[in-house]
This record gives sequence, structure tokens and C-alpha cells, in this order.
Amino acid sequence: MTHLDEAVPQWQFGERHGTFVRAPADRVYAALRAVTAGEIFLFRTLTAIRRLGRSSPESILNAPPGKPILDVALRTGFHLIAEEQPREIVVGMYVIKPDRALAAMNFLLLPVDDGIRLTTETRIYAKDAAARRRFRWYWWLIRPGSGFIRPPQFHFVFQLDPVLTFHSFTNFFRQRHRIFIAAPDVVPAPLAVLQDRFRAP
Repeated sequence: MTHLDEAVPQWQFGERHGTFVRAPADRVYAALRAVTAGEIFLFRTLTAIRRLGRSSPESILNAPPGKPILDVALRTGFHLIAEEQPREIVVGMYVIKPDRALAAMNFLLLPVDDGIRLTTETRIYAKDAAARRRFRWYWWLIRPGSGFIRPPQFHFVFQLDPVLTFHSFTNFFRQRHRIFIAAPDVVPAPLAVLQDRFRAP
């Protein structure tokens, strides 16, 4: 079980992408933590479209090109739910406030043969039918762009594994748009409770 499974065992919207990297887990994790918005192909272009070209304070939708994207996210709205170096990090935020829809995303590194299987998964849980309807339209709007930037988001693995090709990267493991409920009897705890749970010794 992953920390994402513990945090969001039930969800209605999600996507998952991944690849195989021939590099030690600690190097992959460090590179993941250091990747910037400027290094992700078309990230700043697509987020500018999302905000309709308007200027805005620093955020995930207006990330400076030279700062680690995870650091920007955690300073500007996302919350660190769990971190187990160098295996997994989980971040999350409410996308329909105050607490009607929770989005959580992880990066997971698992040893496989002579390298690491690196995946990223996003899950969104909406509490009620109105929130699900509202988010469904948003999801259909943003999902093509989200799916497009996910492979380039892993650009750093090319530096760690010179034999990796873009074709093998994008086709190793990728699941497109999904809408389903995974565990109908278990719902996510409030975000503050999740953070406290994973901070506990």
C-alpha cells in the first residue's frame, strides 16, 4: 500500500503516468525534488493559458522558471501530506473549497530489476453529486493539457538514464483519463487530519 492509498482510498477522477529509470532511487528522488517549471516542456505556456494570460502571484499556475516546482506548489496552496524519502511524496489541496473536492498527487519510486519504476498518480475525491458535476467539466477541460505535460515533467530521468528514449518513456506505463470509485466504503479524511496523521511518529 502507498501513502496515496492511505490518504485517498476512494476517488472519482484520476490519471497515472510512469516510466522505468536505470538510476539509484536517491538520485531519482533528488532530481524529482529539484525539477523546475522552466525545465518542463510547455509547462509555463499551458499554465498561462489556464490563467487566461493574466498576471498573478507566484503559484503552480505562475511558477518562476528557476525554482523547484514542488517547492512552489507547497508554498502556494498545496499541502505536504506524506513524504518517505526516497520512495514516495504525496501533496494535496482542496480544488473545490471549503472541502468539497480533494485533489492529491504522488510520485512513487519502486525498485525493479536494475533500476526504478517511477510513477505519478493524481486522484480527486468529490464529496457530493454537485461537486462531482462541477469538477467533471473542469476535468474534461484541463485533462488534455495535464496528460500532455506529464511525460515532459519527467525530463530529468533522461539525464539519469542515457539509454532511455522518449518512446519507451511515454509507453512504459500510462493510463489516460479515468473516472471510477475505488473503495466505496472508505472516504478520505479532511486534509488537516491527513497531514497530522503522517506527521505523527
